[in-house]
Order: sequence, then C-alpha cells, then structure tokens
Amino acid sequence: MEQLEKTKLHTLKPADGFRLFMSMEINSKIAVNLLRMSRIVTLEPPPGIRASLLQTLHGIPTERMDRQPAERSRVYFLLAWLHALVQERLRYAPVGWSKKYEFSESDLRVGLSTVDSWIDRTTGGSGSNIAPERIPWTALKALLSQCIYGGRVDNAFDRHLLDAFLSHLFVAQSFDIDFALVNSSTNNETPHAGVVIPDARNKAEYLAWVEQWSGESSESPMLLGLHANADSALHATLAKRLRTNLQTVQVSVGVGVGAVEGETSAEDLKATEKNVNHRNAAELAAKWLAALPEDVKELRRDNDNIKQPLFRCFEREVSGGKQLLRKVRRALTLVIGVCNGDKQSNKGRALLHDILMATIPHAWRRYTVPVGLALPEWMVDFTARMTQLQSISAGVEQGELLQDIWLGGLMYPEAYITATRQAVAQANKWSLEELSLQLQLDVSDGSATSGFMVTSLYIDGAKPDPQAGLSLDTRGSVEMMSKNKLVWIHESSNTAAQTSDHLTLPLYLNHSRQNLLSTAAVHCSIPQVKVYQRAVALYASVVGK
Repeated sequence: MEQLEKTKLHTLKPADGFRLFMSMEINSKIAVNLLRMSRIVTLEPPPGIRASLLQTLHGIPTERMDRQPAERSRVYFLLAWLHALVQERLRYAPVGWSKKYEFSESDLRVGLSTVDSWIDRTTGGSGSNIAPERIPWTALKALLSQCIYGGRVDNAFDRHLLDAFLSHLFVAQSFDIDFALVNSSTNNETPHAGVVIPDARNKAEYLAWVEQWSGESSESPMLLGLHANADSALHATLAKRLRTNLQTVQVSVGVGVGAVEGETSAEDLKATEKNVNHRNAAELAAKWLAALPEDVKELRRDNDNIKQPLFRCFEREVSGGKQLLRKVRRALTLVIGVCNGDKQSNKGRALLHDILMATIPHAWRRYTVPVGLALPEWMVDFTARMTQLQSISAGVEQGELLQDIWLGGLMYPEAYITATRQAVAQANKWSLEELSLQLQLDVSDGSATSGFMVTSLYIDGAKPDPQAGLSLDTRGSVEMMSKNKLVWIHESSNTAAQTSDHLTLPLYLNHSRQNLLSTAAVHCSIPQVKVYQRAVALYASVVGK
C-alpha cells in the first residue's frame, strides 16, 4: 500500500476513463493521503442474526476453529451468536440498548483469544477432549461481562441484559442436542419457534447450518429478545425523524407559500413569501400566548412549611416555572410585534426564525427534553406543565400539598423523588439509606395515605397485570398508567417474601432513555431474564414520541 501511494499513483499517467477500485477492511496501516485522494464508500453487512453469523464464521480460519479439543468449535459458535445479538440490538437503540455502544470486531477477536486461552489452560495444551462441565464458564462469562463486551457498557440495566444473554448461552447445557439458543414463545407471547443449536462439530457443519437457515425466522427481532413489532416501531421512529427534517427544510427554503398568480418578479415572490411566513408565525405566537396561563403565584414560606422537603421541592419548581413562563410570554409578544412591523430587534428576528424553523429557542431550554423535539410539541407540553404548577400553588395556598403529581411535568422530577424519600425518613426518623423505592402501577385505589400518587407514567415492553403484576407486551406499544403510587419501604420490612416477587426496573425521564431518574421495585412474576431482554422500562414522559 505504501509503494502504491508513494510511487505508482504519482508516476502513473492513466487514460481519462481509468479508475482504480480497492476493497479493504478498516486498518490503521492505510495511508492517509490515499484516503484523501479517494472517494470512499462504506459497505455494511446486511442486518440480521444470520448475516452476522455468516460474516463471523467466514472470518475465523478453519484450522483455528477446528483445532482440538472438539469442544472449542461449540464455544466459538456460542460467542459468534452472542456477538450477533449485541450487534443487532444496536439497531433498535434505545430499546435494544440504552445507547449505541461501539461494539466491534475487535471485541469478537479478543473474545476468541480469551476462549482459546482458557480452553488451552484447562486441557494443559494436550488437545484432548474436555467435558462440558470442566470448561471454565464462570471465568469466560466474567471476562465477557466485565472486560470485553461489558467494558463498554455504562448502564446498569444494559449490564443486566448482557449478563442475561451470557447466563443463558455459556453453560454446560449448551452441549445438549436440544439446547435452545432462543426459547419458543410461551403464555400470551406472539407465537414463534425456538432455535435449537445445531448438532455440529466443526466450522463447515456450523456454516452449512447457518447458510440453510433462512426465511422470516432468521430475521425476527424476537431472536434478540424483543417484541415482534420492534421492526415496525423502528421504522415509525425513522419515518417521524424524516418528516421532521423535511418540515425543517420546507420552512427554510420557503416551500408551501402558495402559487402566485401572473408573472411575478423574484423580489415580489420573496416579499410574498416573507409576508406569509410572518402571518403564520404571528398566528402561532398568538395561539400559544392565549393558551398559556397569565402567571403562576409564588409559594409563601413560613417557619413550618420550610421544614417540609416537599414544600422546598415545589417552591423550587414554582419559582423556576414562573421565571420561564414570564420569559416565554415576553418573547411571544415580541415576535407578534416583529411580525406586525411594530418592533424590530435582533432578538425578535432570532425568535421569529426559531418559530419558523420549529426549533426551541436556547433561552427556553431550562429543563431536559428529547433531542429534536419540535417547538409546537414543546409548547403543548410547557402549557400543561404551567397548569400543573398553578394547581400546586393553589393547593399550598389552601394549606395542603397536591396529592396527584404528574412526574413528567416537573422541571426537576428527580428532586421530587428525593423529597418524598426525605419526607418519609423525616416523619419516621429513619435513615435515608434504609429506604428503598417500590412502585405500584396502575392502582385502583387513588388515595395517597401510604405513599405518593404520581400520574401518567408510561411502561414500554410490558403492561400491568392484576395477578402477575406485569405481563410482556406483544404489540410493542407504550402503555400509559393513570394512577401510580410511590412507596418507600424500610429495610426492616423488606423481607424475602416481599422481594422475591419484585423486580427492579429503571424509571427514565423520557423514551430516549438517556436520563435515569430512579430505579424502583415492581411486582412481577415473569422471569427476570425475559424482562431484561425485552428491555422493559418506565417513562415519566413520552413527549415527542
């Protein structure tokens, strides 16, 4: 490659139609100047478990995979299956994984070397057969979980997911003839057949099995532990993102102004477009201004309520919301003035541009929202937040705190959860470290006598079940739960009987799964492996989904 770049290409006198095509893997030895001179096309393998297995098996030398002991090839295949799982779930982020981790072929190469090292150590390098029970499964799982693949994972529930795959695959039972790589569906799940590990002893036999494995069963997201409609949900998300981008482009280039009758000069067309845009922006601003509350009354503090953690939490919420409401109302009034020609300023024109582009002005970003959230959606959500703050303020003025809190409508929802913990610890004279959170979903009893009621929580991947607590959702929809109760349990009452039928789930701020508010124990009789593979999670808000 160095000689090609240094001598051949610089001295070559090619014909006009001469083109040089090169195919290669990504490698640090490739000359940088060669890349600069080239037009680069990156080819990715087709999606699916089958395609990933084919690529992995073709990339392993036959003499390496078939080297004695014969059990080595089976462990290689298990690692290839694991690699396909972790890679394929990246396509479904943030459900497959909470973020797009940089899993790569280097992880696979290190994993294969680790398998070789431990198998050779166990056999003493003799190459004699080894009983499946003697294979150091614990060491392999620990290294794959904590160092190789798991070394990139920084989310506790993603680690639970990886450990669930490892605990299922890397076991002595994987040498059984009927060992299921993927279990068949049970109970109320979408019907699908399980996948049994092939009865193979070398690379050629494993490769032949993968090549003949085709059809929808080899591409189903249920092989990854996801629900059957995961592909549809992924395509819907991509379609919505495309629609948002097209709307932004449409506004920026002035499409949709309407036909102009007769012959019109470029200047007249531009003026007409500007007038239409200004009129639309003024109408939007006036509509939003009318929907917003006029003001939010500040909370009055005294010597008693200032000692209450919940009051301090609400005081911060109301104070921050009041300031932001005032800022938004002033900005919308300014935009209307700019559109009507009454006021002209750089600030007003910048706000007008944000409204036309449906982007949230930087000064309004006082709390976390999903990336790419459009301004109209933000305004609807913001109006609902301000309405809740009015209710909180009115309740405190009457001497009582609001019983039902829309957790996703708070500017600092994690502070509310902390305040409830402090309130329970303060009332019972307990230490904060002695309390753990339980969440009762979709309760029929709306009283908050033994906990704190939160409204409009959402669950992804499952749905509430009166008997089992949770049941896996087969449609892939996000279910809203109107009434939910936060309960802080003291460790003295957190007995084994109570914890055995509870499972810890993540409570995220929204569907992007980037902001973890808390973890909560939820009543659930489903095996935790299935729950973690389905990536069941709770959301405080789904704005923009």
